[in-house]
Amino acid sequence: MLKKLYDVDWSDLGHAYGAATDVPDLIKAVAYGSKSEADKAWYELYGNIWHQGTIYSATSHAVPFLLELAADLERTDTEVVLQYLQDLAEGTSFLDVHREGHTLFGKKLTDEQLSQMSQELMWVKETREAVRLGLPIFKELIDHPDPKVREEAARLVESLGNG
Repeated sequence: MLKKLYDVDWSDLGHAYGAATDVPDLIKAVAYGSKSEADKAWYELYGNIWHQGTIYSATSHAVPFLLELAADLERTDTEVVLQYLQDLAEGTSFLDVHREGHTLFGKKLTDEQLSQMSQELMWVKETREAVRLGLPIFKELIDHPDPKVREEAARLVESLGNG
C-alpha cells in the first residue's frame, strides 16, 4: 500500500502553507502511525490540502492514496477516511467563495485574480473527479460491518452519484 506515495513531485504542488512536501509523510502517518500520530496528521491534512474548505493543487494528488486507505478492510478508522474524502469532494475555490465580498464593496476581481480563480476551480474539479474514482470502493463499503462506515460510504455514493 502507498507504494507510489513518494513518486509524486510534492514539491511542485502547493497547499495552504506553500509546497506540499509534508503531505506524503502525513498520509503515511495516517496509514501506519499510532492513534495520536494519525490524529495529528489528520489535523494537519485538514489544515493544508483542505484549508477551511478550500482545495489546492496538491489535493487531488493525495486522493488516490486516501482511496487506498479506504479500500483497506483491515483499517479501524475507515469512516474517518471516508469523511475526509467527502469533505475533499465538497471543497471549494478560495477566490470563488470570497468573490461576493469583493462585489459587495464595489470591487471587481482583477485579471490576475480571475486567472487564479480559474486555476482553483480546476483543482476543485480534479479533486472531485479523483474522489469519484472511488465510487466502486464506496459502493462495496455500503455492506461493511461497521454502521459508521456504511453511513459514510452511502453518503459519498449519494453525493457523487451512481455513475
